[in-house]
Amino acid sequence: MKAGIASLEPSTSFFQPAMFEDPYSIYSVFRKTDPVHWDEGLEAWVMTRYEDVAFVLNDRRFSSDRIAVGRRLHPQPQFEPLFDHLSHLMLQHDEPSHKHLRAIVHDAFTRSAMKRWEAVIQSRVDDLLEIAVDLGKMEFLVDFAIPLPVMVISELVGIPIEDRNKVKVWCDDFAFVATNFYAKITDEQLERGLRSVRAFREYLHHQAERIAPGADTSLLELMVQSQGTDAEFSYDELIANCMLLLTAGNETTTNLLGNGLIALLENRDQLSQLIDEPSLIPNAVEECLRYDSPLQFVGRIALDEVQVGTRTIRPGDLVLVMLGSANRDPERFPNPDEFNISRPNNHHLAFGHGPHFCVGAQLSRMEANIAFRTLLPHLESMKVKTQNLRHQQNYNLRCFKDIPLRFSQSPTRARF
Repeated sequence: MKAGIASLEPSTSFFQPAMFEDPYSIYSVFRKTDPVHWDEGLEAWVMTRYEDVAFVLNDRRFSSDRIAVGRRLHPQPQFEPLFDHLSHLMLQHDEPSHKHLRAIVHDAFTRSAMKRWEAVIQSRVDDLLEIAVDLGKMEFLVDFAIPLPVMVISELVGIPIEDRNKVKVWCDDFAFVATNFYAKITDEQLERGLRSVRAFREYLHHQAERIAPGADTSLLELMVQSQGTDAEFSYDELIANCMLLLTAGNETTTNLLGNGLIALLENRDQLSQLIDEPSLIPNAVEECLRYDSPLQFVGRIALDEVQVGTRTIRPGDLVLVMLGSANRDPERFPNPDEFNISRPNNHHLAFGHGPHFCVGAQLSRMEANIAFRTLLPHLESMKVKTQNLRHQQNYNLRCFKDIPLRFSQSPTRARF
């Protein structure tokens, strides 16, 4: 446990700069001392235990519609268009409207549908890794973990190759706003998000207008063609949720790949076991998701009076459920701070829980499984100074700033 963290008082504001590098020590203090914590600065409840987090995510007395909180915290007129846009996201809806919005994309992300993309993902992984192997080095995020999911989700949705760099920039700004607007964000960050959302919306509107009748090869084309049928979603909802898919389809997978790679390189015993037993790769991916979750928290609004532990949650209260903390709860996971690729019953909450379980979970898992399977023969020769690594200053989307790698020897091209 890092110096200063052990003496943290429960009354201390939950979000603090120390969390960028080590949120898990802080989570541990709150789980032990004040697991259902009222934060005066946030005007929100913060829940850190697995049992409470899973309960809130699965209980319909807690709403996903957090737009009113954002409007209250940032009442300036210039932000109204941004909150109007966010209100169309399926993430902000409860049943039954959530089910209708989710149906827009559900069929494209089933396990059987994802199998069609396996060869595409493998090809993209091979191309990216071949360049790095030939050079003997790579900046893992820039050269691999960022472009891979951008390529995949862009192809799935139907974004031309020449537009993907600018779409990635818009996605990053949008992701920051969409995951933090109700908890910890500045007006300047909202302004940047608003500019990117406007540009992103205009771009997707233009792409949708160019789709010819009968085209149905990409998800965007399928979504546009469904308009004019009995689909129960508006054009604004179509554009907003297409933007959401492009964002969620790359940001969290990038974080999973980066965080997972460092977990393996810092735990050489586990890496050696994985090399000896490559059949453990799916288990290892799940442990990466649990151990250092790409998304650290989500918010809910209480609709009724609800008792959680010894605390009474009032109607209208904002509740932040800490996925990253729940996934390190010793009441649910034995030795939770150990990275264990053989961990049994690894029912983590990295993809959420309940009605809003991540619709793209199958795609993210497939990308990570293929990526680590292909990287595995090279991992032992990879060297990185982990003590010099720093994280992005984002309380929610947990990712490193950069991961410079070198191959200490010529890596084998063996495949598992």
